[in-house]
Amino acid sequence: RNAVQIVLKLLETNRIKLVFTKTGKEYLTPKQLRLEIEDEILAHSGRLAVVDLQPILNVDIHNIEDVVSDILKHDKSITFMNGEIITEYYLDGVVEEINESLEDAGQLCISAQAQKFSLPASLLRQAMENRIGTLIHGYMEGDTLYTASFLQRHSARVRGVFSAITEPTPVRLIIQQYSLLESLTYPELKKLSDEGRLAASIKGTDSRAVYIPRIFSLAQELAVTSFFTQNGYIEYTNLGKLQIADGKGYMKSQYSGGLALDTCYLSRDSLDDVQAHLEEAAVNASFADVQPLLPSPLTEKDVNMVCEMCVQAVNQKQTEQNLK
Repeated sequence: RNAVQIVLKLLETNRIKLVFTKTGKEYLTPKQLRLEIEDEILAHSGRLAVVDLQPILNVDIHNIEDVVSDILKHDKSITFMNGEIITEYYLDGVVEEINESLEDAGQLCISAQAQKFSLPASLLRQAMENRIGTLIHGYMEGDTLYTASFLQRHSARVRGVFSAITEPTPVRLIIQQYSLLESLTYPELKKLSDEGRLAASIKGTDSRAVYIPRIFSLAQELAVTSFFTQNGYIEYTNLGKLQIADGKGYMKSQYSGGLALDTCYLSRDSLDDVQAHLEEAAVNASFADVQPLLPSPLTEKDVNMVCEMCVQAVNQKQTEQNLK
């Protein structure tokens, strides 16, 4: 009884601070409460809900929360999230377990692992990023973890599958057909193409990307060159059959100097023949029939365009000669 009175007197004069149990029959110092909380965290492998401490310690929850706040303030290796105390050594164990699963599977979904361990995805992602190269032996891409061997195997599959393609093909179609990983295939294709390990080009991006093998492009170029050189023109419909979507733009870039008509592309040599015929007619003050000089598929609109251009060229040439 004397001891109780002494303690009460010390409490009244603020000489000591004590935390009473909920029954009021026992009390402990804040330091002892902190030690007991730390022991419980350790006993629960580094993860413990604050509300679970109350029945264990039989202390008012507000006292527990005050001590936990102080622990968090001084120990940066402990995180408090969603009412739970989570330590770095607990996360070490989680990441080690994930790494074992990763080695077996080759790839893992981070959000699925977060659900498995009932952890916030952001916390688990950060924990993994901090441990890549130490506890995590793999690579993180978006929401997925991969092992190096998995990435190597996938790269080899991408290279093998696309090396066998001989005509323009939507990349997405190949991904679906061969069950490739979309997030890895697009950057891998670009890398292989840029490095020259795949003789091809990629037109478009992401879901609209089209894989065009170099062997197809060469055959395409050969067919266009052969017809255009022999005939002096090529119709845009024929270019479409060769899977050249913008025939007019293609011919302008590949064969500059010609004339892009409404239905076809005319060579420079054909224009020169017409222009020479008009010059002769101008000298002789006669008429010129240019129709026989032009390819038969040209429409009336095409012929008029050719005549207008050549007449302008003849007039300009005569003007320059007169100035001399």
